[in-house]
This record gives sequence, C-alpha cells and structure tokens, in this order.
Amino acid sequence: VSRDETKKAKPDPEPILSALNVLGVSPKKALMVGDSIQRDIKPGEKLGMVTAYAQYGDRNSESEEHVEPDIRLSNIKKLNSLLQ
Repeated sequence: VSRDETKKAKPDPEPILSALNVLGVSPKKALMVGDSIQRDIKPGEKLGMVTAYAQYGDRNSESEEHVEPDIRLSNIKKLNSLLQ
C-alpha cells in the first residue's frame, strides 16, 4: 500500500489501516515494525497495535517524544524470534 493508493502518508494512519484491511487483520492483532518513532511507532500505538522499534535502522536518531514501543529491536534477528 502506497501513498498513490491512499493519498496520505505515514504518520497518518490511513495507509496502515488500508494495508490491514487488505490482509483482513484488525490493528489489535497486528505487529507494527518500524525504524521511525514518528512515522511508524507513534501511529501504530495510536491504532492499538503492538509496536516494535527497529533501533538499528533509525538513521535520524529521533527523539522518542514520550512514545514507548512495546519491543525494541537491536537487530533483525530478534524479529525472527518474535514471530516464531
């Protein structure tokens, strides 16, 4: 799902909700993985999703703005163990 389809971009929740609708999954049963507190974790949290912050991919070292992800990933291998 891209901005071409929804006309909005993250952090707006519309693209995330659109992807979940395509998959037939509710936000409460989904995991939002992202490397941006602003664009990924914050909107996922607002939708009630479990959030996993990929710290290793955050090039901007953003301030966390009082958003605490459910999971912090120091590398991609940790994500694999969560999904098993």
